[in-house]
Amino acid sequence: MNSLFVAWRPATPEQAGWSPVGRLDYDGRIYRFCYTRGARKPDFRPFREMDALKEV
Repeated sequence: MNSLFVAWRPATPEQAGWSPVGRLDYDGRIYRFCYTRGARKPDFRPFREMDALKEV
């Protein structure tokens, strides 16, 4: 299985740094995306059409 981690950086300078917010997996047939714990940060907004933080 191949995985790609998606990182996000807050827009405000006081919260500098990158956080992993999602993981995209590919098993040779199907792609699956899930949010990681980093997506629970207060300023993070889910991606459009992918707003269910607990679904795969």
